[in-house]
Amino acid sequence: MNICHFIPIDTDKGSWDILNFVLETQPQRFSNLKTEAVYKLHFVRSGQGKLHTLGKITPLSAGTLFFTFPAEAYAIESTDGLEYLYITFLGSRGTKLMEQQDISRHNCVFHGHSSLKTFWQNAIEMNSPHHDLCAESVLLYTLAHLAQVQTEQRSLLKGQAWAQVKKHLDEHFTDHRLSLQTLGISLGYHPKYLSTVFKQAVGMGIAEYLCSLRIQHSCTLMAQGFTSISDISAQSGFTDPQYFSKVFKKHIGLPPGQYIKEHK
Repeated sequence: MNICHFIPIDTDKGSWDILNFVLETQPQRFSNLKTEAVYKLHFVRSGQGKLHTLGKITPLSAGTLFFTFPAEAYAIESTDGLEYLYITFLGSRGTKLMEQQDISRHNCVFHGHSSLKTFWQNAIEMNSPHHDLCAESVLLYTLAHLAQVQTEQRSLLKGQAWAQVKKHLDEHFTDHRLSLQTLGISLGYHPKYLSTVFKQAVGMGIAEYLCSLRIQHSCTLMAQGFTSISDISAQSGFTDPQYFSKVFKKHIGLPPGQYIKEHK
């Protein structure tokens, strides 16, 4: 059974107009893409389907949230009992809230939000003349929910990023080609971002941490009986023995040759 609440435009609000709040249970057949002059936030209640846009088909399933935009050609297709709710809205407040969360035509489908089902369902079934308030509360809560989830995901990615950097450095520090740029390429992050999150987490920069690993390794080689400064330098990730000697003295307090003699 479909439910559709039409909401009169409130000219006093000015920056935010919610036009309707709809539960769609009828099978949607794909024929042609259509365009509308409004924004829509959809929530898939159950079943499966597809969102068709120009040059792209995105799968839909229970718990999926997705937006459609004014003048954007799209169509919704049911493939297995697709049922969804949507709220239609217009106004600068809505566009501003979406911009704050980086919601756009290229970032408009969000999977895995089944926890919102009861809230959406109760709101549309509420026996109240204030459907505008129900729809507005659902829209605002859903946007807040998305913002919270994205904040948590960014925090998780940030934690993963610095840990990935540390793991990569720990495993490849003897490679003299290793640098901030090659790290960015290997791990798929912008080098400046990696530098920032690593320093925040570890308390030292990537270059400093890498240098400390190499110096520690050189000391280990010396303890194992290596005496050639050139060999120790090369096997610790340094390309220039003289630079290695300079860095070694700065960190240890002794030139490598003297360190070898005193710890032989």
